[in-house]
Amino acid sequence: MTDSEAGSVFRLPPGGARLVPFREGAFTYPNGLVIVDGVLLVCDALGLWALDGDGAAPRPLLAPGAFPLGGIDGLSARGRTLVGVQNSLGAPRIVRFDVAPSARAVLRAEVLEAGNPLWRIPTTGVLRGDEYLYIGNSSLDARRDGEVTAEGRVPTRLHRLKIPS
Repeated sequence: MTDSEAGSVFRLPPGGARLVPFREGAFTYPNGLVIVDGVLLVCDALGLWALDGDGAAPRPLLAPGAFPLGGIDGLSARGRTLVGVQNSLGAPRIVRFDVAPSARAVLRAEVLEAGNPLWRIPTTGVLRGDEYLYIGNSSLDARRDGEVTAEGRVPTRLHRLKIPS
């Protein structure tokens, strides 16, 4: 799991009852984890990082064409295909990444959806079959002084996006 505020990743050891630090303070607002080919991938505000094992420094993944990999929320994986909500690098969008074996690099990066008028800070999603299911209106912008404002009190809207093969 991630502790976004502390920039840390924690793990639960096999048979353990408590989370233990895996990487402390190594990231800038980490907010998504997946495992690809046995490699833990962490997305944060600045990019997509591979953790190859205990003690190894996070390794940045690079994308073709300088496609930005940061600002992802709701990252989900199916095999070597990653899908997530990229909502903190400008206009929100749903993105897809195809990752090389052993998570050495991002081979293909594309925008699947952008500019949906039903969105209000989309967030958190999961791949299910050939669809990506995600929250379209987190209303994260509707908090004032720790309280949700009246305009933020709207029913949660779930969205489905068919993922091309």
